[in-house]
Amino acid sequence: MNARRPLNISSYDGSGQNVHPDVAQSAEGLHGFRLWMVCTPYPRGDDRLENPAIRVSNDGITWLPFPGAPDPLVVTPIDPDTHNADPDLVIVDSRLHVFFMTRNKREQHTTFSMIWSDDGRTWSEPVVVYEGTWGVSPAVAYHDGMWRMWFIVFDASNKSDQSHLVVRSGPKPTTLGDQQRCSLIIPGHVPWHLDLQRCEDGRYEALVAAYPVGSDNAHTRLFHCSSVDGLAFDLTQPKPILKPSIVGWDAMMIYRSTFVKSNGIYHIWYTGGSWNRRFGIGHVSGTLCALRPTTLPIGIRLDGASQVVDNAIGFAKYLAKRHMPRDLIDGVRRLAR
Repeated sequence: MNARRPLNISSYDGSGQNVHPDVAQSAEGLHGFRLWMVCTPYPRGDDRLENPAIRVSNDGITWLPFPGAPDPLVVTPIDPDTHNADPDLVIVDSRLHVFFMTRNKREQHTTFSMIWSDDGRTWSEPVVVYEGTWGVSPAVAYHDGMWRMWFIVFDASNKSDQSHLVVRSGPKPTTLGDQQRCSLIIPGHVPWHLDLQRCEDGRYEALVAAYPVGSDNAHTRLFHCSSVDGLAFDLTQPKPILKPSIVGWDAMMIYRSTFVKSNGIYHIWYTGGSWNRRFGIGHVSGTLCALRPTTLPIGIRLDGASQVVDNAIGFAKYLAKRHMPRDLIDGVRRLAR
């Protein structure tokens, strides 16, 4: 079951429309907080604002900027054809490591960079850890002195029906080895973004946002898979664990998501988006077969009518872009009024 509404998480641009969360947990607490999140704003799909920002929490519901941290951590690139996106967070020996993508759409060039901090306030300059023609959604894990970075290799046109998962490994995130291709098959779907963690039992588990073949990456739903070696991944169930709601705040897509697992219980923070391109981060928890939405504080109510109208307007715009018959587009727009 989907979250009834997104969490109220501030963003440095003031929109509150955050996406692409990655949550890292410190059991003992790090600088006073048990949970650390990196995310980016993406209001109405404005990728120039996708700069990584840090939020902290002790309950997973109330998230705040970390006092003294730069907000965002990385500024918008000067080149108007270049933007940041796709952050990932790893805590190793109390040091915070944030990885993020920088993409030049004109030249179809992608880099993954890393910044780090020992106190959450003072951060290093970015260091490039990957360069390529195309790659999205780095997901990084550290275990027994070895760093591993998975990411999706995907055609830059965003219209391909093929993508594949690769991994690079090494003793340092700045000296990762050659790419190894992983096995990840989601029948009828194209993998697009993922988060991956090494869990308590030693297995690797991943949440994969994938879209139906013949569709596009604005219509993803969320799948769960696992692996013994981090190379061969299998779906834990054939159906998505989360898919877009009918008329809710997350009716268009379930995008890149993250999780913390303890004693078989998952806490999942997921990106949702409406047809009118309003975005946010929702929270559900439970077993994979019985995820339940979080009960939000009293006084927060769902404005269902506004969400229906918002989705209707957005869906009309979507149809217009697909060059549907004019009378059909006008009919949908009349319903949205």
